[in-house]
Amino acid sequence: MNNSLLGSVLLLCKFHSVVAEVIQIGGVDRRRPEAADIKSKIISQHHNHIWGCGFCPDTVQRNNEEWYVAENVCSPSRGALLTGRYAIRSGLWQNKTEFRVIHPNCYGHMLDNEITLPELLQNKAGYATGMIGKWHLGYAYSRPTELPLAKGFEHFLGTPATHAESGGHYPAEPLFNGNNIVGRLTKDVPCNNLTIQYTHFAQEFIRNSTRANKPFFLYAAFDNTHTPVYASPRFQGKSRRGPFGDATMELDWAVGELLNTLREEKVENNTLIWFSSDNGAWVASFVRPKDGASPGMFTGEWPKNPVNAHLNGGRTYIDTGKGSTWEGGHRVPGMAYWPTVIKPGQLVEDVVSSLDIYPTVAHLAGVPMPSGRKYDGTNISPLLKTGEQNPAPHDFFYYYATLPTYPHSRINAVRYKQYKVHFQTRSGFLKEPMVIHNPPLVFDVENDPFERETIKPPPGVIEIATEARKKQDESVKATVPQFDLVNYKCMNCHGLPAQDSKCCQEEKGICLPRLRCSA
Repeated sequence: MNNSLLGSVLLLCKFHSVVAEVIQIGGVDRRRPEAADIKSKIISQHHNHIWGCGFCPDTVQRNNEEWYVAENVCSPSRGALLTGRYAIRSGLWQNKTEFRVIHPNCYGHMLDNEITLPELLQNKAGYATGMIGKWHLGYAYSRPTELPLAKGFEHFLGTPATHAESGGHYPAEPLFNGNNIVGRLTKDVPCNNLTIQYTHFAQEFIRNSTRANKPFFLYAAFDNTHTPVYASPRFQGKSRRGPFGDATMELDWAVGELLNTLREEKVENNTLIWFSSDNGAWVASFVRPKDGASPGMFTGEWPKNPVNAHLNGGRTYIDTGKGSTWEGGHRVPGMAYWPTVIKPGQLVEDVVSSLDIYPTVAHLAGVPMPSGRKYDGTNISPLLKTGEQNPAPHDFFYYYATLPTYPHSRINAVRYKQYKVHFQTRSGFLKEPMVIHNPPLVFDVENDPFERETIKPPPGVIEIATEARKKQDESVKATVPQFDLVNYKCMNCHGLPAQDSKCCQEEKGICLPRLRCSA
């Protein structure tokens, strides 16, 4: 039985599109650099509700202005969050292909030797562990060892990837309860019913855990604001932001329902709730304003300006969000809530990231970190409790490129103090080639988070960032790049009969049904 200060953990992970909504509702429209007060703080008082009211800006206990996610697309970001390690350490990278996530043609997965946060809490502190929503760390090609139940979760209702990969030339995405398929999206499970199903499943998990007198870890990975966005009928057409606003409104309802369940079970006061996105906002060229979405607030202005084209391979581009190592790919809202511990209405300006969740929760749960591996996150519990931590949690943050290997390094940029040093840049969705910058581009992203103008940094900044990048590269032991494990002739049919199963023999005995599924 867990006897630490921390009782339970509710980890809420939302998809990219939520970024712009949260910040705009906060009172400052930071999508437009010229309209933004960069240092404005969303300060609040402690109300009875935190969410469940349209992301009320006056109810969040701990806001972070410089919260980063470790990676800029789905699979590696989720792997880093659950391990406290940059994704390249757990095999979630590629060397040959340009696929940057696990998809139906890929039979790779997070490496088996990783010890996930739910696995640690379950084995060392007796936590009940559950997950809802999008997994995206293994497609389960007839191998349940790739699903959440093999990675530390006892309960799971969700999909191997996102609803966006259901239909078309892909087979219908399966909905799993545990290791069993209970339906297929768009066939017998309408997407617009998913958020309700996930919420009810999570509520039952909380009730069962607390009534069994067990602390719990719940990872709620809702996906309704991932394109194509969806909402249940009761929320359709109800917001002022179109389909995206409707989906966000339903997300808000779902979070409010989970919080109400915590209160009903009288465990709210010893439950740490953490809210984040898995990567930055959708890139500008893919955003449809009529849906109510936006490319987010960190707009990456420098590569858009024709004046800079001669330093950018002779071109300009606008896609500086998801998938890029501009701020828009990594920098997202981060919110924490713990009524008896975190003082409400505070803003943290230290650089922290999703990598810090693992070591922080382990510390608060009284569980030692596993040995024999390098962790990139650090315990930030002092920062959560007081708003200060000395020394600062991190000297550096590394912006990894989830792309094939380049001659120099997979680290595109390094954050050091308020300075961001770009060694190489590329747009979010690979429409332009990588540009190597020598000398590197340097921005003061504390005062210019939109990366509008480069600066001449103080002496030593570029040299310090260069040495840090080199040492970080040297700290990474070679792993098999899981995103390279692709067979374009085969696809995961998730139990559907394959028209031709010859390729079951093609990948060293691993059964991968052929691309075309019979249903």
